[in-house]
Amino acid sequence: MAPFLISGAVFGQISGVLSFLSFVIYGISTLVGRTKPNRMTWWALACVNTALAFSYFFAGARDTVWIAVSYAAGSLIIAILSIWHGEGGWEKLERLCIVAVLVNLFIWWISHSAVIALVCNIAVDFFSLLPTIKKAHLNPRSESKSSWILEAGSSLINLFAVERYSFAIIIYPMYLFLANTFIAALLFSKSSKKI
Repeated sequence: MAPFLISGAVFGQISGVLSFLSFVIYGISTLVGRTKPNRMTWWALACVNTALAFSYFFAGARDTVWIAVSYAAGSLIIAILSIWHGEGGWEKLERLCIVAVLVNLFIWWISHSAVIALVCNIAVDFFSLLPTIKKAHLNPRSESKSSWILEAGSSLINLFAVERYSFAIIIYPMYLFLANTFIAALLFSKSSKKI
């Protein structure tokens, strides 16, 4: 049950809108040349986030599902933009990401379990973020700080949308908050600023 006078559904909707806004900001930053999305990250995330949105919904999420829908749509938009405005290609880490995505989809197909698929999708989502995490550390100016901060904020708001505290419902919002906050913090860290 969400705290305060605002319902969990409202927190979830606000989170989804803010999350999608962060993708719009990231897309604009990409189009004007300030951000260089890693192609492999964003294509892998487009696949995984679509699978995540479905598995999260089928695992029982309702109020918190809007951020997953935002991630699916936003990742696909950035992936398409990365074709012309991105960087990276088929390095070892990026090839491993593709293999992980394919293995994940196979596990979901054979398991027929939304919760198993959800956990696998989260693992692959994090694995798919590794090229961007590396890039954010080595070249923080190639990432949109405002997008990652907004994404961390929308992930925090989404925690208030959790309708029931079961593993299947809380794991994805908690993961998003930790992952987005880590990348946002990395972009502002002293080690990144030296580069």
